[in-house]
Amino acid sequence: MLRKLFLIGLLVLAIGIVPVLAQDTTIRYFTFSAAPDHLEDLDTIIAAFEEANPGITVEVETAPFADYFTLLQADVVSGDAPDVFELNYENFVTYAANDTLLDLSSYLDAEAPFYPRALEAFQYEGVQMALPETFSTVLLFFNKDLFDQAGVAYPTNEWTWEDARSRDGDPWVGRGHVGHLFGRAVLGILQEGCPER
Repeated sequence: MLRKLFLIGLLVLAIGIVPVLAQDTTIRYFTFSAAPDHLEDLDTIIAAFEEANPGITVEVETAPFADYFTLLQADVVSGDAPDVFELNYENFVTYAANDTLLDLSSYLDAEAPFYPRALEAFQYEGVQMALPETFSTVLLFFNKDLFDQAGVAYPTNEWTWEDARSRDGDPWVGRGHVGHLFGRAVLGILQEGCPER
């Protein structure tokens, strides 16, 4: 599924860009998610893309996640940004707000093969500035017995992010009773509420 979504994203982007590219063009692609486990998959995707687009070569650069955004920022500031690169949602707005990204709106139409909510997540001020490579549904699980033992209230559908943040200082966090449920990890979860069991 990941390969298919990535290929679709790369091909949609290429459909718009290919007509303006001269023959024998190299596109630099910078990624953190392919290495080390999916480089073979990426090579397969790139080979299919290059076969469908003669004269275009994709040059892949990878970096570990811990270094990726520092390296990307340095490339952007130096004026040597890759042509195509990955951004996670947490960093998207910074790049969009600083006029680093291309307006992709004219390259997409209503038939674009993207889940609408995932596509909307990469709009900035109503402009499509990036394409989703993947998306996931994140669930929140918790052990009711441990919450009961700790005397901690269960999460509810009415909770806001502030409710989750206020639990960050809960005395049970990190003591093996509640674990990281209310720790920093929950702040990265994108959800529409907590499902009732």
